[in-house]
Amino acid sequence: MSTLIPELFDLVDQGIGVFTSDTRRLVECNRVLKNWLALKSDSELLSDHMGEKDLARLKKAIEKGRIFRIKKEVTVVSRIDNIDFKIQVVTLSPGKRFLMVQGIVNNSERESHRIMKEYSMINEKNKKTVKRRKRKSTTGQQSQEHVYCHNESRASYPHEWHPGHGTKSREHSTR
Repeated sequence: MSTLIPELFDLVDQGIGVFTSDTRRLVECNRVLKNWLALKSDSELLSDHMGEKDLARLKKAIEKGRIFRIKKEVTVVSRIDNIDFKIQVVTLSPGKRFLMVQGIVNNSERESHRIMKEYSMINEKNKKTVKRRKRKSTTGQQSQEHVYCHNESRASYPHEWHPGHGTKSREHSTR
């Protein structure tokens, strides 16, 4: 029976690969990492996918035996993904050291920007709604005050009778 691990590595969402530690040439990787780095037969060097500054940092991390982390934007079909790469030295067989590269999609920063944008849009919409309702309520209060003042001024004339303005109704006056 053949092993299932190589097939499983192609199905995971993480990019996983092994490079030589001295020349940083690709030994083997899964399909995800191959797509992210757009690895072709002519660009199997890890250095082809990193800038000079990052290469210097990687070299220092390898010398000190530390884990090296780097972020990279990768276009997958028409979507831009932020990938967090973790590179570390591993010993897979006695005396053979390799660089293991792991990459995982990390769109949390982009998602937080999207959430903040949506929040801003909702907040602006709510502000407009509150402003409109305030305007309607003040307009309604002003019209009620205008009607009240108008009725008061008409009731102040003694020769006019208005129901409910301090005079007795006709039923009460006949008793």
